[in-house]
Amino acid sequence: MIDKSEFMKLMLETGNMYSIDVSKGQMRAYYDLLKQYPRDALQKAFRSHAMNSEWFPKISQIIALIDGTGKEQGADAWAKVMLEIRKTGSYGQPRVSPEIGEAISKIGGWKVLCSMTYRDLEFKAKDFTNIYQSPISGGYTLGQKHYVLVNQQNKSSCISPSEEK
Repeated sequence: MIDKSEFMKLMLETGNMYSIDVSKGQMRAYYDLLKQYPRDALQKAFRSHAMNSEWFPKISQIIALIDGTGKEQGADAWAKVMLEIRKTGSYGQPRVSPEIGEAISKIGGWKVLCSMTYRDLEFKAKDFTNIYQSPISGGYTLGQKHYVLVNQQNKSSCISPSEEK
């Protein structure tokens, strides 16, 4: 996490790179949404953006540089699902995050996924990543975790690694 004075300095330096004056209100808005990230990650993201863009960064661009895009996060989550299918199978309990468990339940559930052929799973990957990266449908939101209780029965079949005993 970065403290406020370090963040303000980073914002002023970034503003200087783009020859713009950064207002206090703008600094507060950026700080409120980016303060959760480590100082080094923020510095790297701001510098990377400066080397690749001629415009001052938006908050979403900095977050994407740190966390990856929704598409990258969806692909990573699908890789975890595929690994869990191989490790656990349809008779076991998948050990995935609540966000992944929610997306699994919305594309048919764990047992349905496990019964699909590899070719069918390749097609199902797109549905999964679309649901996973959509905050409206209960998927993952960058920088925040939220839970939507849509289908409690299917959700209970997926547990997070922190619940593992």
